[in-house]
Amino acid sequence: MNIHQYIFLFLLFLSGITLVSCGSGNSSETGSKTRYEVESGEVSYRLDGMQQGYETLYFDQWGAREARYTKATLRLGTGMERKIDRLIMTDKEWIYTIDFLEKTGTKTRNPAYDKKQAETSMDVRDLSRINAQKLYKLGGQKAGQDQVADLPCEVWEVKRLAAKFWVWKQLVLKREPKIKTERTIIREAVRVSTGKPIPSDKFALPKDIKIQDLSTEGLRN
Repeated sequence: MNIHQYIFLFLLFLSGITLVSCGSGNSSETGSKTRYEVESGEVSYRLDGMQQGYETLYFDQWGAREARYTKATLRLGTGMERKIDRLIMTDKEWIYTIDFLEKTGTKTRNPAYDKKQAETSMDVRDLSRINAQKLYKLGGQKAGQDQVADLPCEVWEVKRLAAKFWVWKQLVLKREPKIKTERTIIREAVRVSTGKPIPSDKFALPKDIKIQDLSTEGLRN
């Protein structure tokens, strides 16, 4: 695993837990089809802290398909910075990660479609699928009500993750660490638009980037 992959996994752990959620259902498949309580939408986030920039989330099919575009600067320490231009796209049972700067891409199985993994896994991909039910299972407690981007949110405090989450219709609109340091990342929605069709090109994979299959089946071939 090269340095860029380590950095990506580190970033995914820090920032991915604020974005998407498993819907509440009786099975992982049902949950993955209804991750959000709105059918389609676009959310613009501002990133502050260790990672500074912007992120845009597009989704439809109640969250079964979504594309998250990130353009930011990662501050690695004393004068060191790294540009980020990345797409993470979930298309039902597949998750694609595209690095536009490195011209690399990967695809992996969506753990939400594996019932056993969805219920027990605590890896970074599972942590990225946060909703009120998952926050409760992680020991979270409701800490009140607040507004983000003029929308009413439930505020959840999760000591295990040392963070607070602002949740609206299963969408995490804000995440804030309990203790802010130079290594924390704060993500907050600044604009939310729902109910409109999302252009198909937002979910299109780049044709000039080869995508490596990291699923068990792909690695066997």
